[in-house]
Amino acid sequence: MERVFGCELREGLVSPGSSVRVPVSFAPVAVDTCSVDYLTALRLHFRPRHPVTHHRRVACVLLHQDPLFLDLIGTCHSEHLKPAALAPRHLRVYQLHLRRGLTCYPPNILGAMLAKNKLRRDEDGALALPEGFDEDSAAADMSRMEEYFQQMAGEDVPSSTRCHVTAAPSELLFYQGPASQSVTVTNHTKGRVCLLWTSEPKSPFSVSPSSGELGPLKTTAFRVTYCPPEANGFHAAQLECFALYTVGDTPSSSSSTTGVCGRGRVCGL
Repeated sequence: MERVFGCELREGLVSPGSSVRVPVSFAPVAVDTCSVDYLTALRLHFRPRHPVTHHRRVACVLLHQDPLFLDLIGTCHSEHLKPAALAPRHLRVYQLHLRRGLTCYPPNILGAMLAKNKLRRDEDGALALPEGFDEDSAAADMSRMEEYFQQMAGEDVPSSTRCHVTAAPSELLFYQGPASQSVTVTNHTKGRVCLLWTSEPKSPFSVSPSSGELGPLKTTAFRVTYCPPEANGFHAAQLECFALYTVGDTPSSSSSTTGVCGRGRVCGL
C-alpha cells in the first residue's frame, strides 16, 4: 500500500523551554483524481526535570497505514552535571548494541571487554561481538504495527536483550483518594542504574521517592500516591521513569549508552 503520510524532518534541536514545528505531509491518492498535499504541524515542548539525556519514541496512528514513529531526543545540563549531548546517531548505535545483546552491560564493563579484545568496533563505530557470533534479529524483524501494540500494552519484546528495567504492575487503579499503592521496579541488567521519576507539579499522582539507585539484578519498591484536589472527579496520567547506568556516583554521561524510559498508567476516581 502506498504511503500517504510523510515527514521529511528526521532530526533537529529543541532548546529548553522552547517548541518546534514539525511538518507532516498528507498526500492521498485516489482513482481519477488529483493528489493534493496537506501540511500540518505538531508543537513539541521539552521540559526536562533532571540533568540527564532524554529519549522517548512516540507513535502517530494512521488509518489503514502503519504507524509513524517520532524519536524525541533531549539533553539537560545543570551547573554541576553536564552529560554528553544525545544525537540521532547515538540511537542508531544503540539499536546495533541492542541487537547484539550489549545494552544490558554498563559502559565500564563494555570498555573493559573492548580493552581485552573480547569486543571489536565495526565500520559504524559501534561495538560488535567477535566473528562467528550471531546477532539478535528480534528488533530488526519486528514490524511497526507490532512495535506499536507492544508499546501500548506495556509488554517487553520476547528477547532478554530488550528487557532492561521493568515495573510491576504497569497499571494502577485508585477507587478513592487520598490513597497509595506500591510499584516494584526490577533491574535486569548487569550494571547499577539510576532511576528518575518525572511527574507534573500539579498532577494528583506522585511517586516517592522520586529517584534512587538499583543494583544489578535487584528489585526495589516505589509508592504511587493519588491525592485528588476535589471529590467526584476522574484523573488519569502516564508516569515516566528514566533509567540510566551509573558510573561512579553519577549517571553515565556516555552518549553511546542511551537511557531507558519506562512508563506506567494510573487512573483515579
